[in-house]
Amino acid sequence: MSIEKCWLTNQTGAIIRFRTSQLAHLPPKDADLHIELFDGRIISGRFHLHRANPYVAGPEVRRFILDRVPNRSSEEALIDLSGRYWRLFESEPVVNEVKRHRVSAARVRSGRLTGADLARILRQVDRITQFKGRIREYQRLLRPAGLRRLVLQLMGASCQTDGCDAAESAHRDWNDPAAGIALLEVHHLEEVARREDHNPTNLCVLCANHHRLIHGFGPWTILHDHDDIELSRGSRTLRIVRDMSFLR
Repeated sequence: MSIEKCWLTNQTGAIIRFRTSQLAHLPPKDADLHIELFDGRIISGRFHLHRANPYVAGPEVRRFILDRVPNRSSEEALIDLSGRYWRLFESEPVVNEVKRHRVSAARVRSGRLTGADLARILRQVDRITQFKGRIREYQRLLRPAGLRRLVLQLMGASCQTDGCDAAESAHRDWNDPAAGIALLEVHHLEEVARREDHNPTNLCVLCANHHRLIHGFGPWTILHDHDDIELSRGSRTLRIVRDMSFLR
């Protein structure tokens, strides 16, 4: 996976632009793709490998930029170039948050953060005293591209429910790792509404189906077995298999 800067440009055209210095990290040819916007909506676009001006265009891209960016101006953003399912993230909140928590913005953007970085950020969040402020702060921290990506990198880009290979199957079926990554979400074992614990030990990676099952089919009894977790409800059990060695 690669996270790059881009520019939402409303000047001679309403497009997503890149610099020529980024060509080595961009697709090697023109390609149709889908882009997830800041609010979760997904639009279609087409990447054009113009050697002097690589860009993404299309009717839906144009409408999005015209609605967001004033005429004759541009907005910097971050974009996760994972296969043909790209994700767009606001740049300023990412940079501001990681600076405030003394974590290198460059490491966030490149994905070269460590488990200690993540633990330090989340410890700072846990010091916020007001409940609503804490939730809002945490939502801002885990949504940026670099931090969501970090959790997947450290814990593994697959559903941690024992026996689930949903992400691997999507990867094989679509011949694209982005298809598997698109299914994965970060889950709180102890729900935020019940216990405001954002420590990495309270996080796991789940596919969308298991994530919704856990939230919709509970309540669950939670049993910790070293790094692993067992969730039980009556005679039903789910085992979450994790490797938390990155924190040690």
